[in-house]
Amino acid sequence: SFGRTVVAPWRSSVTFECLTLGDPEPKVSWWEANARRQLLISDDKVQMSSSALALRDVGASDAGNYSCVADNPHGRDEIRYELIVRGESGSGGEQGR
Repeated sequence: SFGRTVVAPWRSSVTFECLTLGDPEPKVSWWEANARRQLLISDDKVQMSSSALALRDVGASDAGNYSCVADNPHGRDEIRYELIVRGESGSGGEQGR
């Protein structure tokens, strides 16, 4: 597993990639680590697929850690992302949970 920090301007869009290989093809799930909850449903703000998670119009409440977990009978791997949102309401500072 590995990770990456993503710094995004307030109200911008962010995409986290999750490219997998395996036989059988791994099952992919997305997690919001701060809330310890699996992201299950796409909506106007969150779009997810097996290869990407996209967040639109990010704000302070979106800052935090996200994980892509890929599982198959041969093992499990995880990609972790830390999202930092900057400049909310013109403050220019980092926003987080």
